[in-house]
Amino acid sequence: MTIYADLPTIDTPPPAPSRWTRRRIVITASVTVLLLAIAGTGIGWAIYANTYQPLGPAGFGETGPTMRQNMKVVTDHLGDNTFVGVGDRGTPITANYTIANNGSHDIVILGPDNAMAALPLKLEWAPPTVAMADGSGTSPAYPAAARPFPTTVKAQQAIELFVTVNKPRCQAHGLYEFFGVPIRWRALGVHHVTVMPLAANSDFYPIAPCAPLEALRLATE
Repeated sequence: MTIYADLPTIDTPPPAPSRWTRRRIVITASVTVLLLAIAGTGIGWAIYANTYQPLGPAGFGETGPTMRQNMKVVTDHLGDNTFVGVGDRGTPITANYTIANNGSHDIVILGPDNAMAALPLKLEWAPPTVAMADGSGTSPAYPAAARPFPTTVKAQQAIELFVTVNKPRCQAHGLYEFFGVPIRWRALGVHHVTVMPLAANSDFYPIAPCAPLEALRLATE
């Protein structure tokens, strides 16, 4: 006679992980957290470096007529405060602006980005004031004191920016002006191009290489 009996199943518990296995799990988790933190920091720094934008107004302006070349200021007919070029075709006309590095890192200004310029530009710079030849003090930076780029502008410092274009062929009664100067610069290992806006009623006057003759009669300087 055969007897069948259903006996209860006994589950055998899995073996406990060894000490080395537990340590490996902890190390792997720690390394993963560290790598994620490093990646997050790197991404954050890359975003910061690529969006860093310290160029802007210096908080003061220097617009004396001796600081320009073949330029006058018109305050009517073309709109408030416009730099107007004078002279024949091909005459270099230079306007002056004062800009600052308003950020917390030094930057290197490289020069113009003529691919984005309305006309081929020549950019030069000088300190806002330069030492007088006789050592008696300082004077505003005139075009003769201008220097070629590149130059380093330290954080919270300003420079005088001289913008030169050659006067193009102009119509007798036509108006041609542009409202931005594209500047190439580098900071935190990243190259940038900032278009310095030129706007009426500001220290950054628009430049009109061509203007009607009647407008020049309204020039104040």
